[in-house]
Amino acid sequence: MDYLSEEDDGKKILYVIPGEESDVFLSTSLFESLHETYPDHKLFVATNKIYFDILSANEYVHKVLPYDKSMYDVYSLEGFSNRRSHVSKQEKIFDIVFVANTNTSIIPNY
Repeated sequence: MDYLSEEDDGKKILYVIPGEESDVFLSTSLFESLHETYPDHKLFVATNKIYFDILSANEYVHKVLPYDKSMYDVYSLEGFSNRRSHVSKQEKIFDIVFVANTNTSIIPNY
C-alpha cells in the first residue's frame, strides 16, 4: 500500500469508515477501547479525505489514510486472497481489518 512508510512498521489495525461525517465522528468513541485491547498495534483509519480533520488530532490514531474501494477486500489486506477457488498466501499489510460500514446497502449481509 503506497500510503505506508517505514515508520508504520509493526502490528497494524485498519479501521475503514468511508461514510458520513457523523459515522466518522461516532467511530472515534471506539478507538480508546481498540488501543486498550490491542496496545501493541498501530491504528490506521481509512476515510474520505474531507473527514481527515476529524481524526488528525486523535491520540489513538497513528495515521489517517485516504479511503479506497479496494479496502473492502479484507482477506487481501490481511494476507489472504479470496479471489480464487482456494485461499492463497500473499503479502500481509494489516494484522486486523475492520470495515465499519458493512451493515449497509454497500455490502448486503442479509
